[in-house]
Amino acid sequence: MSTSVKKLTVGDKGRITLGQIADGVSSYELETLENGYLLLKPMIEVPALEVWLHKNPKALKSVMKGIKEAGLGEVVNAPESFAKYIDDE
Repeated sequence: MSTSVKKLTVGDKGRITLGQIADGVSSYELETLENGYLLLKPMIEVPALEVWLHKNPKALKSVMKGIKEAGLGEVVNAPESFAKYIDDE
């Protein structure tokens, strides 16, 4: 893992702006280390309806495999449309 250093200036209201560093990040977890350093851990939010997938390693692995295969063009046409099984609630 490589590291980089970026100087962030504190504004007149005691705030810093993360700018492009925060691209794709919805929040940060802040940890204050014993030496006084602050560690920002980037976080992303997951929609409540998708949390089950992230809690189920087997299902997540299967979805990731499917995404990879689709990206490689390894797809086949299904014998029927499975759209009728989707619950749109």
